[in-house]
Amino acid sequence: MRIKGKTVLVTGASQGLGAAIAKDLAEAGCNVYINCAHRMSKAQAVADEITESGGQASIIRCDVSSAESVTHMFDALRENGLDILINNARVDPYQRPPEVDDASWFDRVMGVNLKGAYLCSLAALDLMKPKRWGRIVNISSVWAYRPASRAMLEYAMSKAGMHSLTRSLACLAAP
Repeated sequence: MRIKGKTVLVTGASQGLGAAIAKDLAEAGCNVYINCAHRMSKAQAVADEITESGGQASIIRCDVSSAESVTHMFDALRENGLDILINNARVDPYQRPPEVDDASWFDRVMGVNLKGAYLCSLAALDLMKPKRWGRIVNISSVWAYRPASRAMLEYAMSKAGMHSLTRSLACLAAP
């Protein structure tokens, strides 16, 4: 698949795997949108590295667990279109603050890891359908298949849900 010149949104791209994906796609010739919810300085560092290397990168702030925020993000993307969505945003299971109760933590992890991918995917499909072309890549984890420790429970559940979302989107979008 040739991706040079394609427009890509990478959620959670301010660090780690998301940043690496964004850099690789920019190096392949894509126009990359770096999504970040909180650490804008980290997102800026990724964008700067891409542009200093001759690539195209823009930052787009959005908490993917918020339907309103996702709507605003995709409204901003509508002008340039979107060819590829990489659903990478996630809550780090080892960064749970001690004061956060179980129900709130569950909502946060599911909100970012699964609901975010769901909301972004549906919005992306609306931009991709008129072109009859697009790709959605959902980043999961081996934890979707393994029995989880208490610290990984919500994370593992969200990643297992990601597999169901991926299979369902494939059937919905294929036609």
